[in-house]
Amino acid sequence: MKIKSSIIIFVALFNACVPMPEAEPILDNNPTSENTAPEIPEIFVCTAGTSEERSCTTTAGTGKQTRTCSNNQWSSWSSCIVPITPVVFVCTAGTSEERSCTTTAGTGKQTRTCSNNQWSSWSSCIVPNTAPSLSSISNVSLKVGETQNVNVSATDAQGDKITLSFAQSLPSFMFFTDNQNGTGKLEIKPQASSDQGVHNLELFAADDKNAETKKTFSVTVNPASTTTPVPTAAVYFAEDFSNVSINHTVNSDNKLVGWDKLKELVDNVRLNNVITDHRLSYAINYAYQDIVDCNGRKCMYARTIDDDPTKSTVSRTQMSIRFKPTTNLPIYHTSHRMKLGEEIGHFVNWSSRIEWFTIFEIWNQFDSSLGGDSAGSARWGLSIQKDAIGSDGVKKPLYWRFKGEQRQPDEEKYGVLYNKTVPVPLGVWFTLDMYMVRGEGENGRFDVTITIDGQSPVKLFNYVGHTVYPGRPDLPISSWQPFKLYLDDKNLDWMSSQNKKIEAWYNDFKWYVEN
Repeated sequence: MKIKSSIIIFVALFNACVPMPEAEPILDNNPTSENTAPEIPEIFVCTAGTSEERSCTTTAGTGKQTRTCSNNQWSSWSSCIVPITPVVFVCTAGTSEERSCTTTAGTGKQTRTCSNNQWSSWSSCIVPNTAPSLSSISNVSLKVGETQNVNVSATDAQGDKITLSFAQSLPSFMFFTDNQNGTGKLEIKPQASSDQGVHNLELFAADDKNAETKKTFSVTVNPASTTTPVPTAAVYFAEDFSNVSINHTVNSDNKLVGWDKLKELVDNVRLNNVITDHRLSYAINYAYQDIVDCNGRKCMYARTIDDDPTKSTVSRTQMSIRFKPTTNLPIYHTSHRMKLGEEIGHFVNWSSRIEWFTIFEIWNQFDSSLGGDSAGSARWGLSIQKDAIGSDGVKKPLYWRFKGEQRQPDEEKYGVLYNKTVPVPLGVWFTLDMYMVRGEGENGRFDVTITIDGQSPVKLFNYVGHTVYPGRPDLPISSWQPFKLYLDDKNLDWMSSQNKKIEAWYNDFKWYVEN
């Protein structure tokens, strides 16, 4: 047993020490699938479901690209994604804020509002509107027969247009002019004892945004220190139309037949049916005058209808007393009875303003060396006016106006007076008295009085101012026009569209000579 074991160990050691010959490859001429060479295993470059990113740059800025692992393979890199800067919400939508600012108009405010959580730009500097500032006005004291002017002025911090006006209608001896530039002038010319007393006035300055301020002051009119004697008047001429006729076949210089005594003082008594030299029969469609029956008496009837298209100026009716060039009286004084047609009152329904509706006019002689209006060097007239209907729809009544003005070489107002307290009588007979004292400045005077039949006289105007051409008292009155209906063509057109008449009746003309 021991010998066998040694032999086995020896053989084993021998085999280990002696190399075995290399085996020959076994060739199989009939290979099968089981003997095909093995495939190369797939390479897994990423783990499915993972991703990675890298930096990138575009014109929009620095961003990132990403790719993801799918089926153990990387996708292509994505586009370069530049992150959008988040909107900074600097304000709350719908809110606003303001700040102080300063301009030449004063201290104001600017505002801005929040929209889409961003502030808008600051607005323009808005200066709050303030009322105009009126200069101080001292109380006035004067005597009957004296004249005093009060100059007023106002300013507006925002540069707005300023309108100056009085709260109440002024007495007939006061006249106010608004120069439309923040300045104005109040003319005070008391002439009668009825003007005496204390007159409290309120002057307003308003801008075009309806902001206004006011000043109060008083005008005290005392009795005159001396009483100027009123001349006694003798009637030089007094006639009605009972012995008067109109020659329709001659030109306008001598249409009136009769009143021979008056013609001793004047060149002629001229009737204008339209502008110049129109025969009555031709002008009847535009304006005409005729002698008619007035309750059993003869009177003159006048009607203005429409503008004559063949003439450059507006149609009218008027009786002109044309003076001799050598006639230059110190006082001119006439009166006559008249009745204005009731339908003239229809003008209150017209929305616009009546600028002028002349019923009496006086012209001073023309001087060719002065230039200007060839009708005359100056004129004075009595008119009817009406203000425009405002936004409140309230109708405005007719009222009176007296105006004196220079016409050569340029237009210049001597004075304009208004009377809104004495109604314009319509459909009733009244006497109109016109009294003119010739003179310059305070030496000139013009009184206008009306007396409705059966009532007491009422003074319409006490005008004090130029009643001659300044520096030329030698230029006389050339035309005295007591019967006149003369108004703007637009007024004529409107009344015609309403089928309303503009007419008047006249009678009992008187001419006075002062003693």
